[in-house]
Amino acid sequence: MESACKKYWNGTMLSRVRYRRLSRLLALWIAVSGGVAAVAWTEDVAAAPVIAVGYDMPNGNGTATGGFFNYWDRDYTGNGSVAPFSAPHTNDGEALSGGLGDLTDGVIATQDWFFVESAAGDGPYVGWQDIDPRITFHFASSVTIDTVTLHLADSTFSEVEPPNNANIDGTNFTIVNPVADVPFSVSFSGLGFTGSELTLELRQSGRWIFLSEVTFDDGITAHSISTPGQVLLLGMTIVGLGVWRRRRSAVLYPSQYLPSSTR
Repeated sequence: MESACKKYWNGTMLSRVRYRRLSRLLALWIAVSGGVAAVAWTEDVAAAPVIAVGYDMPNGNGTATGGFFNYWDRDYTGNGSVAPFSAPHTNDGEALSGGLGDLTDGVIATQDWFFVESAAGDGPYVGWQDIDPRITFHFASSVTIDTVTLHLADSTFSEVEPPNNANIDGTNFTIVNPVADVPFSVSFSGLGFTGSELTLELRQSGRWIFLSEVTFDDGITAHSISTPGQVLLLGMTIVGLGVWRRRRSAVLYPSQYLPSSTR
């Protein structure tokens, strides 16, 4: 009986040792595979846009104040300060509030104002003459804004030039006039703005400022993307580590592995 027990015990222990080593190797492989997969599935994505729910500003100018065309925010969805108060807004410089229009409609002008504006005042630009327009953007809740981008006109026609600088929430940023007289965009980053209302003021450098769009983003450029495959590998890693830990700490007793008839 003793000889049979020893033989059984030695064979069982040998199998247990081999199994334990195999379990450790398997757990280590799973852990490494899961870690590599987690790194592989980290992707860079574009900064998220921040959407305004409204803006307030003076309406653009036009023929009534010496313009060749009318450069209104004609179809602005909010109220004007001149009767009948609703769109179309066709009065030079009237105060607009509580709505959205040309500056947030997603239409970025790529041609000179002379080719896209008209007497109807429904072109993509809003144009101001001899004033420093102040625009207040509203957001549905408190937001974080890293970057503001302005889409401006620069033309040899009728003294249309980009502003000298932009004042964003009390901070001045210089705008360099490009060499080429074509529409362009300029971005101001690292703002660190948090709030539900942001003010932009453009400072004149010529007679006219033409602005077609203003965009905002949060500046966040890297996100970890979890996929079903990554989640599965993570689960396998956790299970593998559990097996490794359990096998490492197990204490084997001979009586556990003797046939029931010999106990």
